Amino acid sequence: MILLRVRQPKRPRVFKVPLWWLVGPAAIAGCIYLFWNLPVLTQTLFVCWNAFGIAVYLLYGMRKSRLLGRD
Repeated sequence: MILLRVRQPKRPRVFKVPLWWLVGPAAIAGCIYLFWNLPVLTQTLFVCWNAFGIAVYLLYGMRKSRLLGRD
């Protein structure tokens, strides 16, 4: 949201965010606060599952990439 507002200010917007310069950073800060207050086990599992998901995504993407000349 923040990057699009800055990089493409003339882009048509169907959904408008009031005070985007305040709402965006506040949402990010809220997510970081909530994550920081989770139990350590939950944080660890979150990071591990995300790493696994990214690895699967990248491996699948490499196999199915048209840019690498594979189908």
